[in-house]
Amino acid sequence: MVRALLDGRKTQTRRVMNPQPVFRSGNRTIPNWWEFKNCTWSDGLQPFGIENHAPYQPGDVLWVKEVYALHLDGKTVFYRADDEKKYETDGKWQSPIHMPRWESRINLEVVGVKVERVQNITLADILAEGVSADICRKCEEYYGEIVKGRCEDAPCSERGALAEAFVSLWDSLHKNRPGCDWDSNPWVFAYSFREIE
Repeated sequence: MVRALLDGRKTQTRRVMNPQPVFRSGNRTIPNWWEFKNCTWSDGLQPFGIENHAPYQPGDVLWVKEVYALHLDGKTVFYRADDEKKYETDGKWQSPIHMPRWESRINLEVVGVKVERVQNITLADILAEGVSADICRKCEEYYGEIVKGRCEDAPCSERGALAEAFVSLWDSLHKNRPGCDWDSNPWVFAYSFREIE
C-alpha cells in the first residue's frame, strides 16, 4: 500500500468503527458517548440526535508509518517499499510501529469522510484504495455500482477479480479481529485524502 501511495493510486482508506453502531427495531442507536462529526451514513440517514464525528476530520494531517532502516551513519533513512535490496543498511529493517515522526516521508491531508458498511464499497473506491487488477472496458462502466458480497454476479471475471483482490486484502488485515472481517460486514469510516508536502 505504501507503493500505491507513492504512485498516486491510493487516495482512500477504511477503518473499522469502534464501537460498531447498534440497531434496535429498525432505529439506529449508538452509545451516548459516541459522537460523529462531518460524516454521512451511506444510505443518507443520520444517527438520531447525535452530531457526526469521526476520529479524523477533513483538514487533519496524518503521517504514514512504513518499514524502514537507518544507514550505518545513523541519519539516512531507507524505506523497504523503494527496493529492499537496493540499500546498504545495518541489515535490520524496523517495524512501522516503531517509526518516529521525523523518519516519515509521506503526509496525507484528510479531505473527506463517510460512514458505510465495508461491503458497500464501489469499484471506483476499490481502485482508490490502491487495489489493482486488470479489468476490461466493460467493467469500467460499472464503477459506480455497489459490489455486494463477493461479487458472484460480476458481469465478467475481471470485475470479480478486482472485488476479490480487495476482499483478500481486507481479510488479510482484519480476519483475526472478531466482527471485522469481510463476511461480518462491519461499519467503517472511509477516509479520502491527498498527499501534501
